[in-house]
Amino acid sequence: MGKEKKKNLPLDDARYDPLRERIKEMLKNDPELFDTKSLREFLETYKNYFGTRTLAEISIGADDLIRRTIHYMVLSSTDLEPFHESSRRWLKDNGYQLPPWDSEVTRKAHRVIEYKGRVAAVVEWEPNKNITLDPNLSESERNWVLAMAIGAGEKPEWNYDELRTFAAYLTMGGKEFSKERNLSNKEIAEKYGVPVEEVEFRRKLPDSI
Repeated sequence: MGKEKKKNLPLDDARYDPLRERIKEMLKNDPELFDTKSLREFLETYKNYFGTRTLAEISIGADDLIRRTIHYMVLSSTDLEPFHESSRRWLKDNGYQLPPWDSEVTRKAHRVIEYKGRVAAVVEWEPNKNITLDPNLSESERNWVLAMAIGAGEKPEWNYDELRTFAAYLTMGGKEFSKERNLSNKEIAEKYGVPVEEVEFRRKLPDSI
């Protein structure tokens, strides 16, 4: 039996290269992230990398919320592994939980949901039922991944394709979708708040479940 495929962390994708490089630079120059001006500049410069809800929360919150988010990002990147231990220590010292995908987090029953080759959500059944989404997902990605996570919570035995099918019907409907087929993928994606590529997947499914 071959080795289990290693899960990519949420920020391992190449599109996050500028974000990771800036975080690396900040931590080298200011390990404790005391420079509040740099924190706010970071938030403004890289705001497009944050989900809308996450950005709104940390923009109006205390500086420690930005520090917490940066430390979560550190633990979401394989490239930033040299800083993992110090980020874990800061989070623990300040009363924050480690992100569920961190290697030090122990779970009895859980399922990792991948999207575009990276960890996008963690569904837990024990000790409590919980869904944790990658805060850096866009709104459409968040809606889609949440639908997949709900499916995993209901049917832990489902494989990826079954979860994707569940998400397609949950977000875009069954019989009612037949009325949308004359619209473009982009129009449907905007209407239902899902990624454009998932509309094409839904088109291949029957409208009668």
